[in-house]
Amino acid sequence: ERKGTQTKKKRGGSHPGKRPNKNRNRVLYHELLMGDYFVANPIYDSKDFRRRFRMRRELFDRILNAVVEYDPYFKCGVDCCGVKSFSTHQKITCALRYMAYGGSADQLDENLRFGKSTVGLVVDKFCRDIIDLFGPTYLRPPNEQDMKNILAGYERKGWIGCMGCIDVMKWVWSSVEGGPG
Repeated sequence: ERKGTQTKKKRGGSHPGKRPNKNRNRVLYHELLMGDYFVANPIYDSKDFRRRFRMRRELFDRILNAVVEYDPYFKCGVDCCGVKSFSTHQKITCALRYMAYGGSADQLDENLRFGKSTVGLVVDKFCRDIIDLFGPTYLRPPNEQDMKNILAGYERKGWIGCMGCIDVMKWVWSSVEGGPG
């Protein structure tokens, strides 16, 4: 068979022998998340938010608003059975926590009630949207002023004239004299 001619298996859906969806209590976990971080007097303060989300609340809100405006997937909706989908805050929190902590989908299922396939979908869409939205500004090659700032920072550390780094984890050690292998 030629590459690219295979049809992808449809994700999800009903079919004979499939077990019923788990009731993940999306609404309850949305309310808990909101009470923890996103109401006027949250349980966890701004220091807790910064530590757990790896960013300030204002940046989270900016990202959330930009992504929701760009991609309707991140808006809270209702499925064909009338069940409310995960909220915008839940989806953005899922993507950020997955990337910030490098955790597994199982951890997000326990804490936010997202299934493995939903985690994958949310993270994929989130990353693509972030690249589209913020890539032109933040994911660009450094300009002359950026280079001056980078070099000045390196010089303060004693790395005069240094530009770039070597990721030694990608070296083929067997070809390095005296290296393992």
